[in-house]
Amino acid sequence: MDRADSHPSRLAGAAHAVLIVAALYFARGLLLPLALAALLSLLLLPPVKMVERLRIGRIPSILVVVLSAFLVIGAFSWITVGQISELGKKLPEYKDIVIAKAGSLGAVGRAIKQTQAAFAEVGEGIAVTTAAATTREKDSTATKVELVPSIPKPLEIIGRALAAGIVALGTTFFVLILVIFILIYHVDLMDRLVHMVGGSRVNVTTQTVTDAVQSVSRYLFLQTAFNAGFGILVALGLWALGLPNALLFGMLAALSRFVP
Repeated sequence: MDRADSHPSRLAGAAHAVLIVAALYFARGLLLPLALAALLSLLLLPPVKMVERLRIGRIPSILVVVLSAFLVIGAFSWITVGQISELGKKLPEYKDIVIAKAGSLGAVGRAIKQTQAAFAEVGEGIAVTTAAATTREKDSTATKVELVPSIPKPLEIIGRALAAGIVALGTTFFVLILVIFILIYHVDLMDRLVHMVGGSRVNVTTQTVTDAVQSVSRYLFLQTAFNAGFGILVALGLWALGLPNALLFGMLAALSRFVP
């Protein structure tokens, strides 16, 4: 009897899990900005408390910290895009430099050259085989009509770029509003969470949630500050050595430290 009862319960649990996953998938457009806003709020909570000590008011402190943070993020993104574009233009020069450096490595350089030649031969063989198979297929079948995709017009390209930019700006503005809202009402939100989760033991739940929020906020802030300092040191070191795009590699070093 117990086995018969457990079978429908397992099916119901699996159905609930599928429904939850489906709801999360279709609501990702709302949940992703909400999760990002919550993460940024935890990150900016310590700076907000520091600025509040200057006695300029809570809401002005939040606005100053949040707007400064978004300006830094925007400048970071702008510089990264510019550095990547500049790096893409210089890739042919780097290719020649890498080949010249590899040739000066002696046995290692010869091994690299032989490996590259082997991969080139394999690629040529695959290309020849594919071309021969395609030719035989065309000869054995009737003539097919090939649809050549039309080249997008400049106005279409501009329209797509504007649409993508508007979507990105809308998401950024939405996250900005959510961050400000969460920071202003974070005490009230924590109280509502405590009463929803631990209504029977309010004091213990309140202390637990408060300690968890403070610990996570402090950890995120210190981790971000340490990673930013590490990236600055890497960028300054590469710049002192005369390497191009030192700022880009410093940013990549800072971002890489967030990966576990």
